[in-house]
Amino acid sequence: MKLGRILRRPWCSTRRWRNLAWAGLLLVGVLGARGETLGEGWHYRRKLDVKPLPSDAPGDNLAWTEFYTNGTHRPDGADFRITNVEGVVLPLRVMQASGDDDLVRLAFVTRGSAPFYVSWGNPKADKPGPLADIRRGVLCDIFKGPGGALGTEQHIRDMFGRAKIFEGSIFVPQIFQGYNPLGDEWNSMFRYRAQFKVDKAGSYDFGFAVHAAGYLAVDGKTIVVIGNRGPEDARNHHAMDLNAGWHDVEVAQVNVNGNMSVSLSWRRPGDGRFELLPPAIFAPVAEAAAGPLQTIGTPYTVDFSVHPMAEAFAPPDHYLQRYAFDAEAVPPGATLHWDFGDGQSAGNDPHPSHIYITPGVYTVTLAVKPHAVDFKGTRRLTVKDRMYRRFPNPPSDPFKTVSAVLERYTPTTLAAEQRLRGMQYFIHEAAADSALQWGKAWEESGEAQDEQTVWEETSALASLCETRGNLLVAADMYRLAANKPLSMEMRLRCLRWWAIAACDYGADPAEVLKTAELWQPKLDRSNNSQRHALLTIIAYAAVAKGDGKLAAQTCRDAGTRRNMEFNDMEVHRGVLARNIETYIRTRDFETAQKLITQWEIDTPEAIIEGFTRLLKVKLLVSQNRHAAAARVAQQLVRANPESFYGAELLYRAVEALKEGGKTAEANTVLNTLKDKYPESPYARGDKVKIE
Repeated sequence: MKLGRILRRPWCSTRRWRNLAWAGLLLVGVLGARGETLGEGWHYRRKLDVKPLPSDAPGDNLAWTEFYTNGTHRPDGADFRITNVEGVVLPLRVMQASGDDDLVRLAFVTRGSAPFYVSWGNPKADKPGPLADIRRGVLCDIFKGPGGALGTEQHIRDMFGRAKIFEGSIFVPQIFQGYNPLGDEWNSMFRYRAQFKVDKAGSYDFGFAVHAAGYLAVDGKTIVVIGNRGPEDARNHHAMDLNAGWHDVEVAQVNVNGNMSVSLSWRRPGDGRFELLPPAIFAPVAEAAAGPLQTIGTPYTVDFSVHPMAEAFAPPDHYLQRYAFDAEAVPPGATLHWDFGDGQSAGNDPHPSHIYITPGVYTVTLAVKPHAVDFKGTRRLTVKDRMYRRFPNPPSDPFKTVSAVLERYTPTTLAAEQRLRGMQYFIHEAAADSALQWGKAWEESGEAQDEQTVWEETSALASLCETRGNLLVAADMYRLAANKPLSMEMRLRCLRWWAIAACDYGADPAEVLKTAELWQPKLDRSNNSQRHALLTIIAYAAVAKGDGKLAAQTCRDAGTRRNMEFNDMEVHRGVLARNIETYIRTRDFETAQKLITQWEIDTPEAIIEGFTRLLKVKLLVSQNRHAAAARVAQQLVRANPESFYGAELLYRAVEALKEGGKTAEANTVLNTLKDKYPESPYARGDKVKIE
């Protein structure tokens, strides 16, 4: 269908009628209204529906509104104008506007008749319009602090004077706040200004509490100052005589160590206790609802709203944030497509939910296709580390809600940090299948990340796989990590843990040997540490393959990493053995495994000698991994039948197989034990107590 036919559809006719009505209102304003009128050249607008709240307080009655602009406003907000129904331009103040986020917040004077209109997008509007003097509501101006001394009132005022980064303003119901709208920032400053009304004259005792420094001024007189590290409660109070009527209050608060709190209370004449100044005593400010976005001269403009909904915790200290999106004024029969700016999208859903996994600035695009024509609208959305900008205490999403959204994601299209946090969330919730899906995507990412984080999270993912019985998958997590852009030392560390787990859990040892050979050309030949690491990998694979000759030679080539006298080494081994036995007995399996591995790294001969393998068998049995325990025991005996621990290893393999329900295999191993070690009490059937 051609565009001309689409434009004649009823929804387009309504839009064109609105444009004509707007032009008529402008003409009325130009001809008959007093004051500055809007004129031409304004490309975008929204209607503002508001019920003004008149007050007898000094100054103009005000309203505030917030809306998204599709990225069409000037970063400094100089191109915004608000008019009344007569077309007269009204004083306004830009409370929030930036080049990163399309959410704009404005306060304006409600002079003249409603409804009101906000217009922007005039390239010639390089200077702000008339400025509103805000004396309604409790206005909070937010700055990033430049740092400095905070011992006196003048120090605090000087810091506000030196602040170069203005984050924006918000209206709050009262001067009481225990959160930081910027998120967990260390240097932030807040200034509250308002008018409040007292019904009768008398002595009013004001209590002021703040963290970490601030001051309280009433009617222009500073009455309480709290320097840095001063008392943070209402012991800071001051009484003053007030006449009945309206009074000004100003509170400044500087946050310097991540925590934030401020409260203003009073004790009215005749009252015995302090209470917060209630919202009802402040001069009111109305809230205006912004209507659909309109582009002057076009039949249809894509518009959608964005609503922060809730958070979900992901260890160690991150929060996933859920937003709801609502398409506005969608033509009948149109198809929709959402692009959320992070590699994820949604189909024909007018009300999708989306979770942003990491903070950032995201460009959200909605494509609307009525018939054959595409219309697109965008939003630049700034996601902070928390939702403090919109909630004093952000709601928490349950797992069911989060998983329902994330199950639609394709993790491989996300950045590495996002994949990691998604994995961390599912591990925290013990959702193994989802954690594995996200974990594999994270492991396969080629983006550089902190090495310690890679190691810790790979270990956590492998551990989760092990608890689910996915033993070879657990081993493979380390192999995938070894291919990430890490230092060679860390890559070899991951590769060694893969080799150990893969050989223990039944992978083909020939494949492990082949992988080790492929890594040899990548090593720095002058680096003994790298050489040692690769040789220990070969030793594990040789033992698993039953090639005792290769294992012994490789262990000798690797050498020992601890230079000790024989007696000292024996003492060291004895201490290690006792510690490992204790950790197995107390079920601290992770520490036991680390000590066994470290022992074999420091003294590679232990890999073929047998005692550390015996400890490994005990560990696996305690973890109810009977098949793996039997496998490790038999591998060592095949590689080194002369081992002092050979008979005991086979005996423990028999017991492990019986525990695992493998009676036939147990009998086969028992026969091997009798053939190889007929003189051993383990083979003669004597009662042997094993621990």
